[in-house]
This record gives sequence, structure tokens and C-alpha cells, in this order.
Amino acid sequence: MSNGSLHTAAGFLDPEAQTTVTLERDDLIGLLLDQAAVIANLKTEGDTTVLATLFSLLDRFESDFPIVTP
Repeated sequence: MSNGSLHTAAGFLDPEAQTTVTLERDDLIGLLLDQAAVIANLKTEGDTTVLATLFSLLDRFESDFPIVTP
């Protein structure tokens, strides 16, 4: 996470990372839409309170909002 953007690189692990999270791509998308739906599928290493902090910073929005209104 840097400047509000999530960056990934296959096979790269930051040696200074406080937490490492491993998950499938579909679970990442599900996580952004509904955290509770995939939380059991996450594999974590390190300080899991950092993950809780990250979740608290994510915006929650209604997925069925009108993009264009008459």
C-alpha cells in the first residue's frame, strides 16, 4: 500500500512489511466488495492488527447506486 494504492508483484515480498496477505484474485475482488465473505480464505503472516487497520480505511459503498439518473 502506497499513497492509497495497492501494489502487487508476483514473487516479491517486502522484507520490511508488517503483514503479508496471500489470497486468490477472486478473493481479492470479493474482499473489496464484502470483507466478511472471504475473510476466512486469507492467509496472513505477521501483525494481523495491520490488516484490521487497512480494512477500517476502505470506503464502503452501495454497489447498486445509479450511475446516471434521469
